[in-house]
Amino acid sequence: NEKLSKYCTTPNLKLSGFSDDELRRIAMIDVLWYDDTSIKYVFEVENSTSITSAIERASHIPQEYDVKRFIVIPEERQKMLERKMGEPMFQEGYNKYKWRTIHYDALKDFYNLYKGSKQIKHDDLSKLK
Repeated sequence: NEKLSKYCTTPNLKLSGFSDDELRRIAMIDVLWYDDTSIKYVFEVENSTSITSAIERASHIPQEYDVKRFIVIPEERQKMLERKMGEPMFQEGYNKYKWRTIHYDALKDFYNLYKGSKQIKHDDLSKLK
């Protein structure tokens, strides 16, 4: 397994409206898709680490920001996620920030659908299932 940081295009995150501490915590998120004005998408890839920590890291991006949040997990972790949803604090954070869950296979299918494209538009990501 390779570290996602190997593919980082912007190693020093610079976004306005966040304190240095918030930026440091936000930079720990696995994948951020952003433009010059704001963060658009958050992807937390949770293969073996705590899904709860993913929710916490992304909570540093205020709710009023229109950010789409995805937790990417292998299919075999789905039951564990469903158990976590039984914990009120976890469920509150998941629902409050409108997290969506996608499985590796769905992300792979999405990639295969768009890999010949020169770019992926923001709206294309809404097709992730």
